[in-house]
Amino acid sequence: MNSQNENVRLWVEKTSYKRGYKSAWHRNSFAQLIYPSQGVMNLKTHGGVWIVPQYRAVWLPSGEEHCVETRTGLRMHSVYCRGKLLKALPGKASLISVSNLLRELILWLERRRREAGYKNTVDSVNGLFIDLMARTDTPPLYIPQPTDTRLKRIYKALHHNPAESTTLQEWAQELAISSRGLARLFDSNVGLSFTKFREQIRLQASFEALAAGASVSQVAYELGFTSSSSFIKAFRLATGVTPGKFFDNEIIF
Repeated sequence: MNSQNENVRLWVEKTSYKRGYKSAWHRNSFAQLIYPSQGVMNLKTHGGVWIVPQYRAVWLPSGEEHCVETRTGLRMHSVYCRGKLLKALPGKASLISVSNLLRELILWLERRRREAGYKNTVDSVNGLFIDLMARTDTPPLYIPQPTDTRLKRIYKALHHNPAESTTLQEWAQELAISSRGLARLFDSNVGLSFTKFREQIRLQASFEALAAGASVSQVAYELGFTSSSSFIKAFRLATGVTPGKFFDNEIIF
């Protein structure tokens, strides 16, 4: 990535991607905060998939291999960081809650990045950026990537059809393993129960459907939730707000 001045420790670049975009696997020499200012982003690392709607971002340390996908179309702001600034920022990949102030700071820095004196502008807000990153408290919207071949089979089926209703017991029978053994495998391999793992995949699909304009009841029905209220409850636990409240916050450019 190019910056205006090699001494700049923090800069922002904006890119847009069409519906269905998928990048190649790549890594950057800079740490970065990847913020989907419009649309829903699926960011994959070798450990799993981050579900990243508006008002969320993913922090990636330098050298973290990843790829970006979007089924909705995407406008993305990447905040690149380097130098001494990194000592005060997270040392591992994590999901970040983007407050109104952090969002406005990112957009403001992107608008000013070609102005003379940009380095002085950035230096004046480094502390604010660090403080806003440190004050996040975000429930994980993350799908761990299974390494066990049996769990990979389940993941593939659910990813293809999130409404897939095969129970843990039915999967166990199909995979020639006991129900308890399969439950323990989920816990040890991905750190989630089967039910929670399936719910995360359904929530991932729900963000994409809601961003495309589907109603809450339609999403709940099509993704296999038992009712609209059960979907709203799961969504609230994952984001802190209801689907309607979450998607009321549109970003204007």
